[in-house]
Amino acid sequence: MSKFLSLGMSLEEIVASVTVIPARQLGLDPDWTDLTKRATLFRLRPVTSEDPPFLDAYQNTIPVQQVVEPVAVVTTGTLFPLKPDWARVQ
Repeated sequence: MSKFLSLGMSLEEIVASVTVIPARQLGLDPDWTDLTKRATLFRLRPVTSEDPPFLDAYQNTIPVQQVVEPVAVVTTGTLFPLKPDWARVQ
């Protein structure tokens, strides 16, 4: 997702590309294409030295300024953090 962001896609296009569009293509139940019933919460953060390099198909480095990071999932009205400290990280 971070590569898509660095290549100029909007965050809305990126989220649709990894959620709704694949669900439709796979013929999943309409509930899977409705983000009001299920959602993943993301945040944008700066790239750090701990991040792996972002490479294209030819192994060239892609300059990435921000990382799209999933932090929690909401399903059936319940929040499930992916990391215990997700709300405190700046």
